[in-house]
Amino acid sequence: MPDEEELEAPFRIAVDHDNVLVEVTVQFLKFYNDRTKTSYTLDDLKEYRLEKCLHLTAKEVKSLTLEFYHTPYFREVKPVQGAQEGVAQLRKMGCELYDVTSRPDTVMLATTKELENYFGKKAFRTVIFTDDYLRGTEGEGKSSVCNELKMEAIIEDSWQYAKTCAEKGIKALLMDRPWNVRKPEVENVARCKDWKDVVRKVKKIKELSRPSQVSLV
Repeated sequence: MPDEEELEAPFRIAVDHDNVLVEVTVQFLKFYNDRTKTSYTLDDLKEYRLEKCLHLTAKEVKSLTLEFYHTPYFREVKPVQGAQEGVAQLRKMGCELYDVTSRPDTVMLATTKELENYFGKKAFRTVIFTDDYLRGTEGEGKSSVCNELKMEAIIEDSWQYAKTCAEKGIKALLMDRPWNVRKPEVENVARCKDWKDVVRKVKKIKELSRPSQVSLV
C-alpha cells in the first residue's frame, strides 16, 4: 500500500508537445513539400528522425527546423485530435500536467501561446524544454526531468524517448504514429491508439496509486 506521503504527493504526468498535443509534423511537411516540390505525408515517415525519412543529413534537418519555426506554417499548427478533451479530462481526474517538450527554448513564447490558445492558461503547471530532438539525444533530457519531478508517467510519440524513460522506471504511454508502430514492445511502455485510450490508461494508473503496481497489458 502507498504510504501517507505518496498519497499526498501531486499526481504528475509529463506530456510531450509535438505530435501529442499539436500536429507539428503535418505542418513541417507542408513547409518542406512546398519548398522542395515533394509530396511527403505522415505515412511516409517510418522513423522518428526526419533525416532518415527525407534523405537528409541531421545538420540539414536542424537548419530546416529552425527556419520552419519562423514561418506561417509553424504558426498555423493545430491540436492533435482529442488532445483538448483529453487534457481537460486528465485535469478533472486531479492530474498535475507538465508539458515536457524536446523543442529548444528558442520557441518558448510560441509554444506557450499554443498551449494558452488551445488548452487554456492553467492546463499545464509549466513547460520544460529539453532540446532533445535537435541535439540528437535519445530522450535523456526528458527522462531526467521526469525523474527529478517524480512523474507518474509520460505521454509520448517517440518510441526511443518512451523506452529511455521506461528504463528509468517511468511508465510511458506511447501514442500510435507511423514512426513508432513497427517498433518492438518494451516493458513499461503501453501503446495508445488515441487520446481516449491515453485517458483510460492514466485513470488505471491513478486508481492503483503508483505505476510500479500497474500492468498496462
